[in-house]
Amino acid sequence: MKKFGIFTTGSEVWFHLHPLVPALYYYRVSDCREFIKTNSIATMYGRSKDGSVTASGFLISKDAPFIKRRALSLERVGTAASWRELTDRQTGLRGAEITVALLRLRIFPELGVSVRVSEEYADQLAGRDIFIGEMPCEIKTERVISANLFVQDEEGGHRPTLLHDGTERVTEMPPFTASATDAERHGYVNGFVGYGREGHLVHYCPCGAEAGFGFNVRLLKDQFGDWYCAEHVPQKEQQR
Repeated sequence: MKKFGIFTTGSEVWFHLHPLVPALYYYRVSDCREFIKTNSIATMYGRSKDGSVTASGFLISKDAPFIKRRALSLERVGTAASWRELTDRQTGLRGAEITVALLRLRIFPELGVSVRVSEEYADQLAGRDIFIGEMPCEIKTERVISANLFVQDEEGGHRPTLLHDGTERVTEMPPFTASATDAERHGYVNGFVGYGREGHLVHYCPCGAEAGFGFNVRLLKDQFGDWYCAEHVPQKEQQR
């Protein structure tokens, strides 16, 4: 294995998305390094789905004083079953997409909302997945329910397309320049319905397009209802 993790990263902040909890965590890399050294945290080994050792790192309690946390709803991350069906590569892509969307929704307002996904290969090699302003950040997605975060230090021989049954599913990596939806361009996740940053009701279709058709809306009862663009209005609603 080779050093590739917390002591080599070019990022200043690491995010850990735990979709099975569900929650999003973040910390300053410098704080984590100091915590590991000061507390002499033991090295642990991570295994691939075939049982082989493919990483080493440290188990850091989520209660460590330098770690920040926000609980999430299932609407934000999806069901546990939907995550267990993914390869590690698919998990990473999906986790990064969700994390970026949440950051743009000010889930951690102290960090800012100007989020840019890196398009540079050199950044990816250095662990710089995104930039919040000028601050480089790395995103980890872990499909576990644990009291700890796994902070990687080394890796080697990882097979990101492996499934639990031993077969592989090769997924084409989408380009970083893929066009954003209406919702994403305005800093919201696809399907967002609620009061926006300016206090007005905002509604997007699950596809991310602006939604002009609302059903079961009861604003006086704080029921925002279900919203769709013209293309995706459900058949049952069209027949009413």
